[in-house]
Amino acid sequence: MANSNDRFVLRPRPGVSVALGLILSPAWGLGLWVLYQREIIGLAVLGLTLAIWAYGVGGVRVVATGQYVEFWRLFVREWRILIDGTKITEGYGGDLPVLPAYMLEDRSGKRASLVKVQFHPTGLAALMAYLAAHGALIPSCR
Repeated sequence: MANSNDRFVLRPRPGVSVALGLILSPAWGLGLWVLYQREIIGLAVLGLTLAIWAYGVGGVRVVATGQYVEFWRLFVREWRILIDGTKITEGYGGDLPVLPAYMLEDRSGKRASLVKVQFHPTGLAALMAYLAAHGALIPSCR
């Protein structure tokens, strides 16, 4: 959502978080079962599962200021691109480039991808409008 100090923050849709939690449910169950058997390794399994979930969607956000757009995962900035002059096209991206995504490329050739499935379409449209208003070139994005 846009803030009064010209900053836009986009977070993943809640359904993605729930879906990843369900995909990880066998690991959650294994960790709880092992812990029930009085094995301390169950805590490690639960901790690893929580870390995978948090890395996947729990701490993800896109932050756009008047000058840069950044992708944060947990407390680490994965990429930062200057908005002015950035070309945004549609393609495939993600950790494995198989998901529909917006591909960002700034004037210096630095590239990044923003996976569409992870975010609500309304929020993505608002982000694209924000980026276009701040100088991004969006020739073919719908």
